Amino acid sequence: MATTVGRIVNGADSSRHSTLLLLIAILPTIAAAMDSEFSPPTATFFLTDFTDATSVPEGWQINAGSWAAVAGTYNSTSAVATATTTMPEYVINPIEMPGEGVNPPYTYRARLLNQRAGAGNLAGIVFDYLDAANYDEVVFAPTGTFVARRVRNGTRTVLRQSTYPGGGQNVWVDVELRHLSSFAELRAGGKVVAQFSDLQPNGGRLGLTTHNTRAKFDQVSIAVPFDAQPFREAFDSGVPNWSTFGGEWSAGPGGTLSNTSVQQTSAIHPDGVYIDIMTPDAVHSYTLRARMLNPYGAAGNLVGMFFNDHAEVVFSPTGVARINLIRNGVTETIATASYSGGGRNVWFDVRTDVEAFTVTVAVNGVTVFDTIPLAEIFQGFGGLVTHWAPGRFDDVWYDDHGTFQPLIETFDAELPPSWAVSGTWFAGGGTLFNLSAGASDIVATACACWETDFSYRARLLNQYGASGNLVGVVYNYQRHSLYTGDYYEVVFSPTGQAILNKVLNGMRQRVATGTHSVPRNVWFDVEVLRQGLDTTVKVNGATIFNKVPQSELSFGDVGVVTHWAKAWFDNLSVADAPPR
Repeated sequence: MATTVGRIVNGADSSRHSTLLLLIAILPTIAAAMDSEFSPPTATFFLTDFTDATSVPEGWQINAGSWAAVAGTYNSTSAVATATTTMPEYVINPIEMPGEGVNPPYTYRARLLNQRAGAGNLAGIVFDYLDAANYDEVVFAPTGTFVARRVRNGTRTVLRQSTYPGGGQNVWVDVELRHLSSFAELRAGGKVVAQFSDLQPNGGRLGLTTHNTRAKFDQVSIAVPFDAQPFREAFDSGVPNWSTFGGEWSAGPGGTLSNTSVQQTSAIHPDGVYIDIMTPDAVHSYTLRARMLNPYGAAGNLVGMFFNDHAEVVFSPTGVARINLIRNGVTETIATASYSGGGRNVWFDVRTDVEAFTVTVAVNGVTVFDTIPLAEIFQGFGGLVTHWAPGRFDDVWYDDHGTFQPLIETFDAELPPSWAVSGTWFAGGGTLFNLSAGASDIVATACACWETDFSYRARLLNQYGASGNLVGVVYNYQRHSLYTGDYYEVVFSPTGQAILNKVLNGMRQRVATGTHSVPRNVWFDVEVLRQGLDTTVKVNGATIFNKVPQSELSFGDVGVVTHWAKAWFDNLSVADAPPR
């Protein structure tokens, strides 16, 4: 897509109507990670990739220097001391006239490529821009350093300066500023690189800037928080502002939530975890996940989760799990099952997927209850619960945008045409073949996987033997978004080299290298673990890459890839990542 959506315009009524439609039918950007690594769903009211733009793109204004849109990027074309371009009008509320600035909360994203190599050649973003003497900026050098500065009455003050990953001359870097009132968080190259608690928002403009360099910019978007906010909570900063239904709850050592009460029922819930199938615009399904530990050992000492106010799944340290309904104070067990991995003083991971009329529960990635009917339970909160036991909880995760659907593909049938992104492929008899040996041949499955916390596995065989003949897997492939065509890949040569890449704007950038020991014409197993921001890759069970940060791309398809090689693939699968 090339044009602005819900766009910033010079007072055009048509854009205000398009914004209204967008805010009614939002496409949220979804991510999941721990605490500061987490990205909430947002309503995007401005986005552009400059594909159709010429000269100065619609909705932009040049404040200093020379700028022009060329071949799908917006470029600072002269290496002057300061070049700045901003957006003068913002359609946020479709009922009102466009504003001249934007107030927090918002998330501002841009992709930049610095065309020079020196420490003083800086490219980045501006925000709270009032005029050339009053604004804030974060600018990045290709040498891997950045500086955040405040300019007031023409005087610059350094707010933060540090390093960021993935920089370099002529290398694309994703930058994201999540601005919440006086607090903000900055990401660059897939990593949180700074947090600010001393900003002074003034309702100014957002824009782009360079100092002493030429640079290209792309994939610019502005988004605001939307709907109930999913979260990941690790309790590293104390107990959040949750509501309790009895018990004494506190943050314990090492960032855990502890209930110290031993009574019939103690419960706590985050306010956003609520389902209401009777209201069209309410949450109709959600996932609640947590790690938990029971310090007691008897069958009646229970820890677990509750959902929809009137139902719960609880676990005894003796290996028995129950789903209970509570009506008028009376508890009725509607399902019982055994589970493994729990026990007294043992951490275990519980995932509860609540649909409008059913619940599915997994322990340590293994399904214990599958689509248990809850026909008469229509609405209510979800949270954590104990009965006659203290309990400890950690890594509580709530997501209300659909449940994870695992994938298993053995290629016993023909390949769906939409899966072949590039190259010539054939599937059948239990194997996927690449027949073209092109520069970059890709199959991307229709995968319902999340951005993070999944395990992707595949079997591979490389028919060629040279170092440049590469086979591998892709993940977070962007099929339909502002970032269409972007993806991550890990590829393997038959000579023993493993390479982790990200592909942004058609440019392949090396993230990490490693080694393996699989030669030509030998099947091998690959597993990609996405956990939080991190990627871990295993070959035949041996770790090749361990917790490499990657977070530029949101959820997307998985698949396979070859570079100048013919190859065979089999047994593609996606499942929940195991507990960390």
